[in-house]
Amino acid sequence: MRPDLPWSPPVRTATAATLRTVTDEQHSENAASVRVGGPDESLEQRLDDELTAFNARATGAGTPGDFTVRVEDTDGELLGGLTACSSTR
Repeated sequence: MRPDLPWSPPVRTATAATLRTVTDEQHSENAASVRVGGPDESLEQRLDDELTAFNARATGAGTPGDFTVRVEDTDGELLGGLTACSSTR
């Protein structure tokens, strides 16, 4: 359990092509490994695919498209922005 939360959030583990919830009772110290590294295209693609599929199931949304917001000052200098994807029904 995280000390800053009054409840224990579910742990997500990857299987075949979907993510499943692992409850506290099922979780063990040997159940997962963590690897830290540089760019990982296959990981990025897998996470994108899984999140897109989850969002489509949860919301009924259609195919996602890129979405950006750019904030510039009067001289055209970048002040901030964001990139995301947006889906339509």
